[in-house]
Amino acid sequence: IEREALSNQIQGKPLTIIFDGTTTTAECFAIVARYVHNHKIEHKLLSFKLLRDPIKSKTCVAHLIDVLGQFGVGIGSVLCIVHDRASVNLSASNMLKSLLPDLFDIGCVSHMLDAVGEKFVVPELIEFLSTWCAVFSTSEKSHQNWRNIAGVAAKMHSRTRWWSWFEIVNQICRYWPFVLQFIDTNEYCTTRMNQLKKMIAEWLPILKFQIAVIVDAAEELVRAT
Repeated sequence: IEREALSNQIQGKPLTIIFDGTTTTAECFAIVARYVHNHKIEHKLLSFKLLRDPIKSKTCVAHLIDVLGQFGVGIGSVLCIVHDRASVNLSASNMLKSLLPDLFDIGCVSHMLDAVGEKFVVPELIEFLSTWCAVFSTSEKSHQNWRNIAGVAAKMHSRTRWWSWFEIVNQICRYWPFVLQFIDTNEYCTTRMNQLKKMIAEWLPILKFQIAVIVDAAEELVRAT
């Protein structure tokens, strides 16, 4: 009954379709429709599907078309899509735009805000962060050593979590004495640790300046969003 009522609501209406998946606890894929009904913006879940394997872009598009068909809606009713910047979603959006040339494609607002940080010209800090994250992504013993020194887990970067880059910089800023102690004493992942030591020796003033600028510029933005 609910499916039939929803089908009657969305048929013939221009739709915004929001789609995304997650592997946090299991592979799943969700599709949500936004539309105007009786002068109100409605937000309805069309599908929530548990999957055995990670979803591919072609499967994503096929599932989207199939779900809309179950509600008696053609793909031509979709005027806008919303998704995050995960590679499978970007690829799926490109496929949909090849079917619908006038389709309005909106990336997740949070991830759009993340792209703002990409405009900062902080090459030394970027190289430092890349090496810093590589230490923890390849060495669990380094993780434990950092916890023993700082008393907290090391923040890690995620391409689909817009605030993660700032969180790493902010943690480095707040725990700077422990950062220096860790770089000086960590006995694991020696090649990258030596690279970090060299950066500290050569770039210390500019690194401290760039870290302060990023924290100062981004902190209020993160709080606001």
